[in-house]
Amino acid sequence: TVSSTPAPATSTPTSTSPLTATFDRLLASAGATAAVAYAPVPSRGGGSGGDEPGTMMGLVALRDLSPGDTALAVPNTVCLAVDYAAGGVELPAGHAWPRLDRALRSDPDMPWDFGLALALLDALAGDGGEWWGEYAEELLPPPLALTLPTCLPGDLLALTAHPALIEGAAAQKARLTKSFPTMSVPAVEEGGSDAAPFPSSAAAPTHIQWGFGCVRSRAFSLGPDRFAVVPFLDAANHADADPARPAAAYRFVEGEGTGVDDGDRVELVMLRGVRAGEEVTVSYTGPEGATNRRLMAQYGFVPAGGNPGDRVEGLDFSAARAAAGLAPGTSFSLASLQARLGDAMFADAASGRAPRLWAALKSLPIKGEEGEGGGA
Repeated sequence: TVSSTPAPATSTPTSTSPLTATFDRLLASAGATAAVAYAPVPSRGGGSGGDEPGTMMGLVALRDLSPGDTALAVPNTVCLAVDYAAGGVELPAGHAWPRLDRALRSDPDMPWDFGLALALLDALAGDGGEWWGEYAEELLPPPLALTLPTCLPGDLLALTAHPALIEGAAAQKARLTKSFPTMSVPAVEEGGSDAAPFPSSAAAPTHIQWGFGCVRSRAFSLGPDRFAVVPFLDAANHADADPARPAAAYRFVEGEGTGVDDGDRVELVMLRGVRAGEEVTVSYTGPEGATNRRLMAQYGFVPAGGNPGDRVEGLDFSAARAAAGLAPGTSFSLASLQARLGDAMFADAASGRAPRLWAALKSLPIKGEEGEGGGA
């Protein structure tokens, strides 16, 4: 049976994190409903943010959840959204949002991610109301927690050893600085405790880089023309172990009323069952996955243990084709690769049990099985 409204929790999170309490309090005051808590979960790939070493924060089921259950419902009235089909920006009413307002007066066609970045800066400054001020201050990542290339200083960015990633980040930084010069000062004061990982405040992301980084990594596409920062839902982590099998998916629901049950809202709906205490994940990429380059550029991480969606870029297969007696431009066939690897190894790659091998195979110029000639 599909449940459209989260049932009351039958257990409470074991976390004593102050972030859990803040999440619960803001959730209640926003009129949202949830069968999940914001609590520490095991870290993946060096991520941090939880109260204990080896943990980060994520959404955890408060009770056993079944496919079709609604784990979270957030009223649209607390979301920050841009909907081109509906006429533009939608923000919580009754507040000035001055940075965004000034920018829109100057450039009504501003890109949606720039607009939402300015809305987050307004929120952090308290110009979007007390509720959003507290959410931005307490539950959005602090500047030095953002690891997107756009937010990294040059010396750390160089460690990626990825020229295209480095060049793209430099171009984006320049674009942000040109568009918002008054907001292009470091977001962390030199000598402050938050600045410890960097030699000076000059290495910290700027205010506009922080807002843009939060939007790039935490906003959702809720339709062909609708993009939004959805509080609480933005705390859901990526199902990096298996992006084709996340625990839940999100959706925008248009309602006829004004409440969380019958008004416009964003829901997190279970795709598979999880037990109480298990993490509820979503897929940032869809079932096809994404390359490490895209994940790093947009979210600031790559999956630990290998990425089945990755590709090796820029490989020259001319020598391999020549060794196999193939003409230039010839593609390899899956059947020939399976014959060379053996059934067991090929099955491990295709099933995701050997993600690095699968990523390598997908980097090859592989032809389809029907109607394409010249395969090896």
